Amino acid sequence: MFKRRQTLISAFVAATMVLAACGGSSSEDSDSVTTTDTETEAEVDPTEAVETSEAVDGGDDVDTSDEPVATVAATPESTTTVPEPGSGTIGSGADGVWDGPDFADTANARFDVLRSVVGAPATVEGIAPLFEYPTDFPFPDGVIVGSFHVFSQDWSVDEVDIEENRIIGVDGVGGADVFDAIADGLTADEATRWIRSSSQRDQLDNDLFTALPLDGGEIKDRLILRSAFEPEAVEPPLSFNLEVPGVAMPETDWLAALPVLDGGRLVDVREGYGLAEDFGTFGLDGHVSANYFYPIERYDELEAFFASGVLTAAGFTHEDTPFSNFDIRVDVSNGDWDGIVGVGSVSLNGEEAGYLVQWSLTIDPSV
Repeated sequence: MFKRRQTLISAFVAATMVLAACGGSSSEDSDSVTTTDTETEAEVDPTEAVETSEAVDGGDDVDTSDEPVATVAATPESTTTVPEPGSGTIGSGADGVWDGPDFADTANARFDVLRSVVGAPATVEGIAPLFEYPTDFPFPDGVIVGSFHVFSQDWSVDEVDIEENRIIGVDGVGGADVFDAIADGLTADEATRWIRSSSQRDQLDNDLFTALPLDGGEIKDRLILRSAFEPEAVEPPLSFNLEVPGVAMPETDWLAALPVLDGGRLVDVREGYGLAEDFGTFGLDGHVSANYFYPIERYDELEAFFASGVLTAAGFTHEDTPFSNFDIRVDVSNGDWDGIVGVGSVSLNGEEAGYLVQWSLTIDPSV
């Protein structure tokens, strides 16, 4: 049986709640994730320097601006009856029964697609098996070496507001001269919808280009070109990151193979492969993660669900990790995939507001 840690505010991995690359800025009253018994603010993406208001002349750096503070109130503790162990269900996973798909099989099938584009030209056609890219942007030449696909939304607000990031790792030439040449070409092209909105030339070259979408919407497409001065072995020399408004959270097959309690709200999905980076997480030989939000009164159901034997029934070998920054943490593996499933509390304006269930699995070639 899993044991609940008796802390003032339970901890959770900060990396699950940071914004995606070039995400919105934070403020003192915005939602935070606890990482110790004392509440702390979520860390800010180091590429945040490119998250700026767009410049009207397409060339100068611009000032950052804070986004509105979330105003969702924390949910009070529930007085409902605590369910019996194993009463939570997904894929008939109650009481250690599982009739959902096998995770390793579904994930490996999906990653066959991600592997298939490695070595293809970093063009719209080469990227097409993964996702659509703009046909009217002058990308620098290169070869695809990895990818990341990210869907995220704020757990603290009820309305659907999804941000999608389509990241491509490229073996190619980037840098200030290349990015400046692209910006100069766009400035000279009166017919283009793209402008350079900001630049960063400190520790890395990072340029943000923006454009109104072709469908006439008001939320601009955001394309970030980035090249590190001295890339690490697990990161690409050059990367493209297209940020677009998401329509819906994905229904990838491997998601259905992860046991989670019914009724959770899917707020974050990520899959990456190869030389590609998503804010400090690397694709390696495969990486997936998924976060679900639950109201605070459902903790006992979550505890009972993961104690029911459903992980074993779903094909995961596992080991409880009682001493961690999660309320519940289990180290899991399935085939070549290793990682964790954890349950951690999140707070809003100083009050516990609910729980996030995080699945995170990776194939690490060094293991």
